[in-house]
Amino acid sequence: MSILNKNMSIKITRAGSLRWNAHEANVAPRGYNALVYRLKGSGTLTGDGFSLDSNAGDVFFMPKDTPYFTKYHSYNEILYINFYSDIMALPENFSNARDTKEIFKKISAVWDKKEAGYAINSLSLFCDIMSTYEPILPI
Repeated sequence: MSILNKNMSIKITRAGSLRWNAHEANVAPRGYNALVYRLKGSGTLTGDGFSLDSNAGDVFFMPKDTPYFTKYHSYNEILYINFYSDIMALPENFSNARDTKEIFKKISAVWDKKEAGYAINSLSLFCDIMSTYEPILPI
C-alpha cells in the first residue's frame, strides 16, 4: 500500500527515541502519524482491521487517530518520527529496514539539537526514508 503522493504536505512535530520493558497496553488514538524504527525488541500491534508484528530492524507506520492494543515481548528501543500529513492509509510494517537506521538516528540528533534549519533538514531526511519504502505516486 502506498502512503505518499507528490502533492501531500508533511510537518514533522517531533523525533526522538524511547525505551521500555516488556508489557501490554491499550494505546489511545493520537492526533499525529508515526514512523518508527525498532532498534531492539519485538512487539505485536493490533487494531481494527490490522495486526502488525514488528521486530528489531523493522520500520512501521501508524496513522493518526488509530487506537490499538500492543504486546511488547521483551525490552524495546525505538527511534520515532511524529508528523502531520494528509496520509490516508492503514498501519503498515516494512520488514528488514536496516538501511534506514542511520537516517532515523540523524533525524533524532537534528531534532535534539534544533540548530538553524533543523525543520527543513529533518523533512529532507524523512523524505529520504520514505523514498526507500514507497515510490512517490503521480497524481
